[in-house]
Amino acid sequence: MRTTKDISDVINKEIVDDLTKLGLTNLESKIFCFLLTRGDKKPIEISKELKINPPLVYRVLNKLMEKELVILGNERPRIYRALPLSIATSILLRNKESEFYNAITLREKLLLKSLNKLPEHVIYDTNFSENDRYKRVFYINGRRATMEFIGNQIKKAKKEINAFVSTEGLYRMVYLHQKEYIEARDRGVEVRIIAPLPESLELISEINKWASLKGISSSGNARFIIFDDNLTMFLVQYGEHESKKGSYYVGISIKDQDISKMMKDFFLMLWKSIK
Repeated sequence: MRTTKDISDVINKEIVDDLTKLGLTNLESKIFCFLLTRGDKKPIEISKELKINPPLVYRVLNKLMEKELVILGNERPRIYRALPLSIATSILLRNKESEFYNAITLREKLLLKSLNKLPEHVIYDTNFSENDRYKRVFYINGRRATMEFIGNQIKKAKKEINAFVSTEGLYRMVYLHQKEYIEARDRGVEVRIIAPLPESLELISEINKWASLKGISSSGNARFIIFDDNLTMFLVQYGEHESKKGSYYVGISIKDQDISKMMKDFFLMLWKSIK
């Protein structure tokens, strides 16, 4: 039968392991957990009970104070106090979230820097076949990366861009890519768009400055953009409706003239049928 001390040791080990996963070193976790479960302590008491050299105990306590997980009492001699576990873990989680955001930002900066320096299949392609034909298909995971890829293709367009998108896609065209579309117009690129028209007349007016726009009752979930006669981009939404959380956004880019010509012919046939 386990004693109270045995149970306490098991709980302490679990807490130490979890705190380590949240970003503390093993020694920081042990000392924090010791203060958390045994109450306020002087450094010499921590040193004796955990059998850690006093200078190392002081260094770890200072680190925990820098991380705002331990406070120093006003009593004499000085004692150290651990913050409640709910507050401490919130602080650690906040730091993890900050690291995650910084990592995402760094990834996006890396992709943007690479777009004009590396072949697209090196950046996006998930098919590692040696056959060059497969390098014509790029899978771009996530809405943000997909939008950046589209922005880069707008910059490369020479003759025309034909887009079949949702109403939400129209908003993205204005708020994410309007600068690129205006530059394309100024280069002589013709932009045609088919989409369910929004209620906002202001949005339609903005789009009409650089594109020809025709409305349909509904586009369903079918969305694609054809760049010149060279590349077709399919926009795919997996999971729930795009206005809800839990969905997953993927861009599938096919760099094939035959497919692009077929999609363009379909688009122009639909374009002509819309009054």
